[in-house]
Amino acid sequence: MSSNKKSHGFTLIEVMIVVVIVALLAAVALPSYTKYTERSKRSEGRSALLDMAARQERVYSNTRQYTDTVGAGGLLLTDPTSCTAAGVQSETCKYTLTSNANGTGNQDFDLTATPSGWTDATCGALGIDETGTKTAGGDVAFCWGK
Repeated sequence: MSSNKKSHGFTLIEVMIVVVIVALLAAVALPSYTKYTERSKRSEGRSALLDMAARQERVYSNTRQYTDTVGAGGLLLTDPTSCTAAGVQSETCKYTLTSNANGTGNQDFDLTATPSGWTDATCGALGIDETGTKTAGGDVAFCWGK
């Protein structure tokens, strides 16, 4: 009596090939995903700074000077209720926002968005002043351009 036995399942070689393919895909996809999320966080910081700069100009048109006050009585920014870090935060708590009015009679300002809860090794803190000059801890064109 002969036995016709059909094998079901995968061989060890087939499983190893699939594991290698998945590892290669992950090695390519993970750095791209990380860069994408960093860019989206940076976008939030840039947006918050541009909003703050516009608010500074509104304060200046009413009072003829800039303000250090980010909250009530100044730029009127409110802290999102979901944020746990100290200081005024950006919309989804990715940046801590600060305003520094300086110069004679507060005629200049420097605004800064510092990463909060994450580290931006490429750009660090973002900034803008009353002339629209943008700053970053890395390449300004790269950090403000994307």
